[in-house]
Amino acid sequence: MSRLKIQEEKESIQVEEIKKLDIEDEESKKQLILNKKLITLLLKNKDESIISQYIETSGVDINYFNNEYNPLFQILKTYQKDEKILLKLLNILSKFHVNYNIIWKDNNTPLFEFLTLETDICCKLLKLAKENGANIYQLDLKKRNLLMCAIELKVNFKVVKYLFSLNFNLGQQDIDGNTVYNYATISFNINSNNKVLPYLLKNYIYDTDVIIRLIIMGKNKQPTSKQNIINVIKNDNKLINIKNNDGNNPLFISIRSYRPLKILSYLMQLGSHINEVDNNGSSPLIIAAESRNYKAFYYLMQFHPDINLKNKNNDTALIMAAKNNYINMVNLLLNFCEVKKGELKKAKTIISIITSNSHSSSLNDFEDEDTLNVKNLDNTKNLKVNEQNNDGETALSLAIKNENKEMVYNLLTCGADPSIMNNKKETALINAVQINNERIVDLILNAQDNINGVDENHDTAMIIAVRNGNYEIVKKLVKRNADITIRDKDHNTPLMIAIRSKENIPIIKIILSQPNNTLHYRDKNGKTAFLLSIENYFLGVTKLLLEFGASLSDLDSKKNNALMIACKFGKEEMVHYLIENKSIDLNAQNANLNTALIKACKYSYNSTTVAILLNEKNNCNLEIKNNKGNTALLVACLNKNIDIAKHLLNHNANVEVINNENVTPFVIACQNNDIAMANMLINSYKCKVNYDDPITQEKMSDCFINAVENGQQQLVLLLLNNGYKINISNRNNGFYKLLSALITATNNAYYKILDEILSKPYFSEILKEFRQTTVLITACKLLKKKTIELLINYQIDVNVRDDHNNTALIEASNYPYLFNNIKTFIKLNANVNVINDEGTSALLNSCKLADNKIFKLLVNKGANIYITDNQGNNALMYACSNNDIYKIRYLLKKGINIDTQNSDGETALMQSVRARNDNIVKFLLKYKASINILNKKNQSALTIGFITLYDQEVVNYKDLSVIKVLISKNADPNIPIDAIGNSVLMFLIMKNDISMIKYFLKKYSKVLDFNHKNNLGHNAFTYALKCKNNDIINLLISTNKFDVLNEDDYGNDMLMYITCSLSLSSFRIFSAHIEDTVINKCNHNRESYLIMATKVNNEKIIDILLDKGIDVDHQESQGNTALHYAALQDNMATIEKLIKYGANLEIQNYKGETPLMVACRFKQQNAIKTLLDNGAQSLFVDNVIYSKEKSFDFKQNQDLYIEMMIEYYNDISAIVPDNYMSNITLLNRMKVFYEPVSIKDRIENMEEYIKDGLEEIFEFCVDAITGNDD
Repeated sequence: MSRLKIQEEKESIQVEEIKKLDIEDEESKKQLILNKKLITLLLKNKDESIISQYIETSGVDINYFNNEYNPLFQILKTYQKDEKILLKLLNILSKFHVNYNIIWKDNNTPLFEFLTLETDICCKLLKLAKENGANIYQLDLKKRNLLMCAIELKVNFKVVKYLFSLNFNLGQQDIDGNTVYNYATISFNINSNNKVLPYLLKNYIYDTDVIIRLIIMGKNKQPTSKQNIINVIKNDNKLINIKNNDGNNPLFISIRSYRPLKILSYLMQLGSHINEVDNNGSSPLIIAAESRNYKAFYYLMQFHPDINLKNKNNDTALIMAAKNNYINMVNLLLNFCEVKKGELKKAKTIISIITSNSHSSSLNDFEDEDTLNVKNLDNTKNLKVNEQNNDGETALSLAIKNENKEMVYNLLTCGADPSIMNNKKETALINAVQINNERIVDLILNAQDNINGVDENHDTAMIIAVRNGNYEIVKKLVKRNADITIRDKDHNTPLMIAIRSKENIPIIKIILSQPNNTLHYRDKNGKTAFLLSIENYFLGVTKLLLEFGASLSDLDSKKNNALMIACKFGKEEMVHYLIENKSIDLNAQNANLNTALIKACKYSYNSTTVAILLNEKNNCNLEIKNNKGNTALLVACLNKNIDIAKHLLNHNANVEVINNENVTPFVIACQNNDIAMANMLINSYKCKVNYDDPITQEKMSDCFINAVENGQQQLVLLLLNNGYKINISNRNNGFYKLLSALITATNNAYYKILDEILSKPYFSEILKEFRQTTVLITACKLLKKKTIELLINYQIDVNVRDDHNNTALIEASNYPYLFNNIKTFIKLNANVNVINDEGTSALLNSCKLADNKIFKLLVNKGANIYITDNQGNNALMYACSNNDIYKIRYLLKKGINIDTQNSDGETALMQSVRARNDNIVKFLLKYKASINILNKKNQSALTIGFITLYDQEVVNYKDLSVIKVLISKNADPNIPIDAIGNSVLMFLIMKNDISMIKYFLKKYSKVLDFNHKNNLGHNAFTYALKCKNNDIINLLISTNKFDVLNEDDYGNDMLMYITCSLSLSSFRIFSAHIEDTVINKCNHNRESYLIMATKVNNEKIIDILLDKGIDVDHQESQGNTALHYAALQDNMATIEKLIKYGANLEIQNYKGETPLMVACRFKQQNAIKTLLDNGAQSLFVDNVIYSKEKSFDFKQNQDLYIEMMIEYYNDISAIVPDNYMSNITLLNRMKVFYEPVSIKDRIENMEEYIKDGLEEIFEFCVDAITGNDD
């Protein structure tokens, strides 16, 4: 595709975009057209003479727009890659003073866009713009200048050099606080930007203060050294040390970014402060340590930094280096420790380490002609080796955590204190033991005397070593006499901790071999090491402890002995071992009176442990009870352990034993629904199922009822088959509990349980009561046919009512699925006319259904067709709401009142309209349904139709047929559509549906009340003006039905509303018919047409009114004239017109203010100037100004004079209310009650869309479906 075609397409697109703009201002419209033509010429690359001639002669303002309709914008957008055309066109525009400083609507400017172009064209354009008045130092939204952006965009070095030559303010900071030097440092080493930073630094422009100091030093003619000059630069050069919002300056950025030492050298020479800090308080040295930048770190040490300076986390350079595990940095710093040099040499440690491990490069390796030539490090400063950061960590503790033995050794040699504790109260020894590093532990032990320090968890080095299972460290600590009696936070001694692992036997032995071996100490639960060994099932450890003197009689805090603990955890081998020791009492009881046997029954998962205890030679007592009265058998039953229960019973355990709650083993089995256990107890051990004890009897009764309720069929059968008799005599509590359980079972379809109970004579009284429950109603709700049939077999009363007075028939009539059941109910004499609490009968329910079988059945069985519900809805209304023509036809032929109204005043016709069924509506109207009846909201069928139609997100004209039917039957169009009194026409105007309005006006043109006003006094025409739909306005005007002088409740006529609407064409049409005698008409607030036009700045209407001779000095109720309002609006053109037609400049309102005073109050400078130029008196403020200035010279400068008038008048003027001189118009006050609607497939000719002639076909279909019989 050729370039010309592309340009033509672009031009076409732009023209379409221009058409979419909604511009009211005439000048803007004019400039839009002119600029569009100019852009077309530019985009077609027309000859310079043609473009120049057009600009000179057309009146186009090339700087009028700041968007895509600005010629400069389009040129830059189109010709970015065509240098020749771009330069040519910009040269043309430059001759006509194109604004290079304009800010586009996206807040960008042309100069910043130049930077995105190729290098050569960028430089040329920048020079061209500068020569033509561009502000080369402008800033973007981020407060960046061009030089900053050029560096950030990585433009060619040539562009950067050019911009640098323009003497930018290098101290300028962007919104993030960055200077040009920050940008250059950040961008260094990216493409060509590796040249930028060195260039900027070599060509550094010193602060004025620095230059002055150096000049003065020269004038003093006193000899000075290079170092003195360097010191001046360091002390006074603030520019290079400027920090951004993150606290970073060029030096910090260079260190963090690993910039070459050459850059650091430049920065230090230019005065970067060696001890400056960032937002975190970190100095360059700390930053180098943090960044692991050793070269920078080594280099910075030449400049005598404060090696003990701390950041906000209290990290020193040494701490930071240790934290980052950088041995060379640490060694370098340790040259400055407080240990005497002689001692260092004697120790032959640190010096040799530093020499062998530090960076191989000497200082000379970093030197060049630009360095400061520092040959030796300043070792006069003393490094503080034991400083702590906010976490309490020292360099030593961090070196230990990094497991750097060499660093630990060097720090200790240089005086690091291993006894210092961090915030967790951890010493160096504790840290070393935590990481299990034996070599570091050795170093610390050689340097630390106190090895029993306790941390915040109450752990010692010994406790941690034992917990880690590190025998070698434990051995070293024991050798150093570590305290093995100290306990951790859980009250455990090292021995107790060691016992938790069988791998710790060597550790256990070494602890036990100590004089105070803590063998008899107890933990927080009262357990000794011996009891813990049993709990952890380490038989070898248990034996070892007994060898060292542990006692078999040890008890914990709950009085559990060793055997009980072994039984609890099912340790069979341990149980064997303990029983063999005759000193263990098998029948001993703990604090809860549990024995070892009871524990075994409660916690064992097999019967082996129990079998060991039950060995005849052990004399174990089976009938001992715990504090709940449970024996071993009861506990076994509670835990559903049938094997253990069998063992116990085979050893003659009492099967009828009861606990404190009078519960037997069998009752427990039933409570647990443990069928196997219950079967075994009955069949094998002949336990009872019926009890004499009333408490046990009640427990058994609850079991049976629970089994019925939860469908536990096996348990129910087991009990009944074994002769269980629940006590339900005299309709006691058990009777009603069982009845309730049967109802629940019915609802949950537990049919077999129902049959097992209700079929037995013993439960005959229950069955009688069951027949009077609501189970049948519930079954109907749940559509459970099988349940319904079962209940019918039990002769359930079909006329029983629930809490809402529903019967089974009423409930079933909602579901065609239950038709056969309904027939059965009726055969069983169900009452067909009973109603529930809502007044609904079975017949009314059937009218909601599309199926007619239930309806026919109920009618044939005598159902009352005239019955109404509590809201007054009858069967016809139900049928209409559900579009059921069969039922409607039947009911109408039976003589039901077609115009009956419910409690809301709704008729069957209204409900059919709401259902949007045009055929039903036609059918009802054929039967003479009253079309204009009103409901209690004063709505008719027609208004309901419109509300229903438009109550959709998108209106579909396919749904219009109901409205068409109502209109064709002459429905009253003047009935209001809502409580506010809006007419249908107003409603359609607010909905913005002109197609429907046309149809509506055509059908009702003769009877429609066009001047109908709602409760607020507004008519349809005022709403058309409010909604600003010119098509609707013109349509209404064309009807000639509106009285232009018709007033609202406040005296405003239609012409006043038109005046406020800015609709000039409408005003001309209506004002042509107004006689001159009424031209000065005003509303109840005495506002005239002229005042209203002035309020909205409608100069065209003002011209018409002035030509008609309107009174220019007419005052509204607050005394304001049109001139007052023109001054308020700062409208010079209107002020000039009013004065030309004789407006009184000195007329005062009710506050005594003239138009000039109003202009002063509201600070309208143009209005003040115009009024003064036309002779308005200013004495009201001149005297005040004179009393202050003591001269009238202030009038010589009018602009200054006007500012003084505003200032002094506001000082002396009275306070006025907030609504003073309100310019709110009539249309602003109006409220729109309905939102415009979206219409699917809008059509113009509504009548063609809605077809007639369907009634006959519909009637034929109805007759065919329903038959001719009544």
